[in-house]
Amino acid sequence: MRIAFYYDAPGDWGWRGADLEGRGLGGTETALILLVRHLARHAAVTVFCGVGRPEVHRGVCYRPRGSLGKGEGWDAFVGMRGPVECLPGVRSRVKLFWSCEEDAVLVGDWEHLLPHLRAVVTLSPYHTAQLARRSGLSPALLWEIPLGVNLSDYRAGPRRDPAKLLYCSVPGRGAEHLGPILEEIQRRCAAAHLVVTSDFSLWGRPPGDEEHRRRLAGLPGVEYLGKVSRSRLVREQMTAAMHLYPCTVPELFCLAALECQAAGAPTVATRLGALTTTVADGATGILLPGWPGEGDFTLRMAGAVADLLADPPRLARLSRQARRRARGFSYHRTARRWLARIAAAGGA
Repeated sequence: MRIAFYYDAPGDWGWRGADLEGRGLGGTETALILLVRHLARHAAVTVFCGVGRPEVHRGVCYRPRGSLGKGEGWDAFVGMRGPVECLPGVRSRVKLFWSCEEDAVLVGDWEHLLPHLRAVVTLSPYHTAQLARRSGLSPALLWEIPLGVNLSDYRAGPRRDPAKLLYCSVPGRGAEHLGPILEEIQRRCAAAHLVVTSDFSLWGRPPGDEEHRRRLAGLPGVEYLGKVSRSRLVREQMTAAMHLYPCTVPELFCLAALECQAAGAPTVATRLGALTTTVADGATGILLPGWPGEGDFTLRMAGAVADLLADPPRLARLSRQARRRARGFSYHRTARRWLARIAAAGGA
């Protein structure tokens, strides 16, 4: 089976497969690279993106978008991110669009492709419902395939810090609320401390986190790392007691939450978007109703975290359950679902 992914993001900054373990990447690029690596065990996979010249990495061929030939044929051709103007003319048995971004903004960028598509791939029940509502697509045209987690990253790690909290999403998704929440936590648990990773340079943009750095500057127990390598991120996840996420964006899946749970760090977050799928409330983390910064939300989130820190047996139970549940989201399973769907649609 020959499968192509066409990543058509405006301003694509030329990332490549090796960058996942190198300078670090955002969630969409991470998901793509990990998926195609697993697909490449069973199929010939090509990714068209912003690379300057063709290269092969871990069994996947990465090619410049402009190198797509008119005569090339594929069993499955998957567009993602942008308008993918080439898709209607591509020779492929199955044409798909992988919707990985907030569709309230981007659905108009690819809606013209719908007559040419066998399906649009979504990430969660929330995502499927939102996309169906906004685009009017029939359920038969929506393939719901969740993202995965690279379980080999999380097999063993250094000793866990029982008072360490981790925020590892981009700044615009709730980082502005971290300071007041941490201060409330530390009133009940003085040992609690916070590590913050990631900035917008993961997306090939300027860091864009100056305001959040200023908000947290001077607060005790805060280590602001910004963007880190993949290996450093995994180490921070593996040593964290909890994933603290006062999310303000309706996530379509939330890879950060899934990875932290695979690392054994239960997620404490808002009950927003697909977090209700990625986190099993009360079993692999805690999801709180309400909106960060409004009403008593800060007190309730801080209280939930402090209660867990003060109850090591309960925290350890959530950690075990989080790791166990994350195994159900392995990229091995995710890749198999992609291949089965493509084959059933006539792509094999």
